[in-house]
Amino acid sequence: MSYVKYMNGSDADLLAKADEVAKWVERETHAAVARGEAVLAQKAVRVLEQIRNGQSVVAFVDGQIVGYITTYHLGKTEELDWFEVGTAYVTPGFRGQGIGHELFKRIAEKHPEGVLMATTKNPVAQHLCQEDDVQMCETDYIVVPADIRRGLCYNAICFVGDKMKGGPCASECRHGGNCGLYVRWVMTK
Repeated sequence: MSYVKYMNGSDADLLAKADEVAKWVERETHAAVARGEAVLAQKAVRVLEQIRNGQSVVAFVDGQIVGYITTYHLGKTEELDWFEVGTAYVTPGFRGQGIGHELFKRIAEKHPEGVLMATTKNPVAQHLCQEDDVQMCETDYIVVPADIRRGLCYNAICFVGDKMKGGPCASECRHGGNCGLYVRWVMTK
């Protein structure tokens, strides 16, 4: 495989390509949903905002966009910042080459002093959450403070379940597999 370049929102090169990346993410995630993959379709305007706010990491191979991951800031409790891993996507032709693993690792590195969470039904994402470099462990939603839990997809409409018809997570959580919560705890000083 050719050299893979990873850029995050603090890279001027990525900011210059932000519009292109945002359109790619929207197109690719909508196509993935149409193929029945457990990924949330994204809007270019939201992706653009995430890139400009430094919340994303993008993978390129020979200048071609091949992967994307983002996080959302959910809030702060006492001394802890809480972040949720959002959409993670790698182009089908580049899967199985470690790009998804590296994207998860790099997004985790962007939040060294915060609590990083992922809520997902996607079995590949569930596996990547538990890799040594990311160190997230599956847990129960009750361990997350109520104010933070309100921002998770746990309380949102589940657009992955039941072929994108939506519905509350409580009624959709068995479609496409169980939705797991994975958390990497960070101790503060």
